[in-house]
Amino acid sequence: MDIAAFRRRPDGSAQSLTGHSPDGDTVDGPAKVAQWVVTQLFSRRGVTPFRGDEGTPLAAALVGGQLATDADVFAAFSAAAAVVRSIAVGVETTDTPADERLAAVSLKKLSIASGRLSLTVVVVTATAATRTVIVDLDLLTA
Repeated sequence: MDIAAFRRRPDGSAQSLTGHSPDGDTVDGPAKVAQWVVTQLFSRRGVTPFRGDEGTPLAAALVGGQLATDADVFAAFSAAAAVVRSIAVGVETTDTPADERLAAVSLKKLSIASGRLSLTVVVVTATAATRTVIVDLDLLTA
């Protein structure tokens, strides 16, 4: 069980990084995996104290303006997803429930509109349960 960092959209279909969860919400199972994956994807590698091997280069690439096209974003995401999978292998144990084991992560969709980048991330657990997380990021403009 973990503390909920994300909230469900009003239609209940996907978690979103926008807004705030009510105090005291917890997550487990596939929602916990999805939350962990998104946290890993968008954490810079090496910034978490005592866990220097966690995180990916995706956030730095997005913020640094290194991704100019949709193809660039998909390629960077795929590389970051591979890093997240390798981190998961290192932190999962024989005691980790199957519905809290990462099987796959993919970028289903991306869009840019009104100065925001929206990424639709699909997370699949070892039980084949899926969770969709929509990550909305403000784009910095000169």
